[in-house]
Amino acid sequence: MLVARETAEDRFDGWLDVSPDGHWLAVTGFEAPTLFKVGSFAPPDAPNAESRCLLRGWNKYRFPDRVFYSRMCFTGDSTFWFGRTERRVTRYDFRYWRLPNLTEFEYSGFSDTDCQHVTTVPGTSQIVIDCWSRERGGVAYWSGDLAQPEARVTKPVGTTEHCNGFLVGSDGRYYVSDHQRVLIYSVGRNGFHLDLTVELPHCESTPKLSLCADARRFIAHCFESKLVCAIESGTGQMRGPWDWGVGKVNDAAIAPDGLAATVGGSSKKLAVWDLDD
Repeated sequence: MLVARETAEDRFDGWLDVSPDGHWLAVTGFEAPTLFKVGSFAPPDAPNAESRCLLRGWNKYRFPDRVFYSRMCFTGDSTFWFGRTERRVTRYDFRYWRLPNLTEFEYSGFSDTDCQHVTTVPGTSQIVIDCWSRERGGVAYWSGDLAQPEARVTKPVGTTEHCNGFLVGSDGRYYVSDHQRVLIYSVGRNGFHLDLTVELPHCESTPKLSLCADARRFIAHCFESKLVCAIESGTGQMRGPWDWGVGKVNDAAIAPDGLAATVGGSSKKLAVWDLDD
């Protein structure tokens, strides 16, 4: 499924994210975030619903009074939509919506002003937030579970020296991006254990990652680069890098089974590539 969004300036805007169950599409940016309920022919029954949608059978929900900072996340079980909204004087305002009725909640379990990234854990309602911690002498990671109202307080998971982005795989490991490399950590009783460091000398900046469903393989690309590579998570073996003829790569996603990847680039072309070919 390929989706585009209309804007007042007639241009593509923000980030596109699909919920793990495929029932929701989110388009978020710094203005007018939009949430689509995919292929629903039922009348809208949630706040912020709009009856008009260019895609027949879809419901569209707007949040005109919210300013969203960075990318929103669907939880791994497709139960919640979570992220940072307004920034207050002392901290970010974290909010989340329960799907499908879009009941809104404020997440009060985390109030650190230095939050950098937000992600979710596959197959669960857990969220993970990272921030610079002077006390811990590095980047600290905190986890919380949105499905447990009595436990909406984030708990420390581990600390790394650097982090410019990270994902949590279905194998429970943390895939942390740093300049020209990816560090893979497992979580133990006493925090993180570094399992593997993957060097990416062709990357001139921080790699952006996409993990397959079972986390056995991921792809990486970086800003202003035409190259994409695939890495085996267990061994660090790299395939590529490849130039797939789309210009500078804007975004790339690996298929759930890890056998193919889709990339879009500055040439306005889209390529689908067999990673085992």
